[in-house]
Amino acid sequence: MNFFHIGILLFILSAFMFGVGVQNNDITLIDNALNNVSNAITTIDLDNSSAFSELKENSSIPNAEGLIDIIEQGVKFVGVIGVEMFRAGAYFGHDNPQYFSPEFILKLIKWLVILVIISLLIKPISYLVVLLILFGIWIKDKFRK
Repeated sequence: MNFFHIGILLFILSAFMFGVGVQNNDITLIDNALNNVSNAITTIDLDNSSAFSELKENSSIPNAEGLIDIIEQGVKFVGVIGVEMFRAGAYFGHDNPQYFSPEFILKLIKWLVILVIISLLIKPISYLVVLLILFGIWIKDKFRK
C-alpha cells in the first residue's frame, strides 16, 4: 500500500468525519457548497491561461493544443472525482454516525499505521530472506568440502 492510497483513505475518512460532524444540521448546505465547487472545477479553462498560451505559440511540441486539452480534462476529472468522493463520504458519515466513534477512528488509524509499517518492511525482509538462503547455501558448501 503506497502513500497515495493512504492519502485517499485519510481523505475519505475526513469526509466521513465531516458528515458525522454535521449530524444535527441539514446536509443541503454541504451539498450546495459541493455543487458550487464541482461547477467551478468543470469550468476550468486552460486555453486562456498565459503559461499555456505561450506554450502553444512558442512550442516545438507537435500538437501542443491537444496536449493542453488532455491536461485540462485530466485536471477536471481528478477534481470532480475528489469532490464526489467527499460528497459520498459526507453522506455516508451523516447517515451512519455509529461507525465513527472516537474508539473506532483510533483503531482504524492504528491499523493504517501498522499497514504502512508492514508495507515499508516487505522489501528489506525479502532481502534478508535471500541473504539467509545464500548464507545457508554457503554453509552447506563449506561442510561438503
